[in-house]
Amino acid sequence: MLDSVLPLMGRASDSMDVFVEDQRSMVRIEDAQEARIRKLTSIGSGEVFPAGFVIMHAPGATHRVRYDVVVAVTKEDFVVLNADVRRDPGGEIGRIRRAEIIGVRMLDEAGRTIAMTKSRDVPELDEPEHSYVVAVDQGVGDGSQAHAFVFRSLSVADEARREFERNLATA
Repeated sequence: MLDSVLPLMGRASDSMDVFVEDQRSMVRIEDAQEARIRKLTSIGSGEVFPAGFVIMHAPGATHRVRYDVVVAVTKEDFVVLNADVRRDPGGEIGRIRRAEIIGVRMLDEAGRTIAMTKSRDVPELDEPEHSYVVAVDQGVGDGSQAHAFVFRSLSVADEARREFERNLATA
């Protein structure tokens, strides 16, 4: 009888190990989420919106890294944060001073301006994959520089463009 029960207990132990590891993982996620909430509170964020991804040089490296990002809106800045809370709970990648923004444009993957006359109600599920860029132009000295936020969906890019523009109006 004992010989038939022992193998079952071994499986129960494996299941318990999986359960314990799942619990640890959930605690790590909750800790990361709490750290992000503390970060948003400390910078005085009024709202957060998804902003596609950016490609930047990795600190101290020669290669570029892709970051999925969100933007937190503060009184003075658009704070670009890594969207991966578990990997980088603080997550601040950079800031764009709201008062220095001179324009927001939407571009296609060839760099041509896209004029959105009305919002699209239907997602582009049946269309071939394209990239769309929301370019946030910042005045720098006598010139300007563009911060590019890249999206795989035109309707999502347009929503981010509207969020940037709406929050500029309140700056």
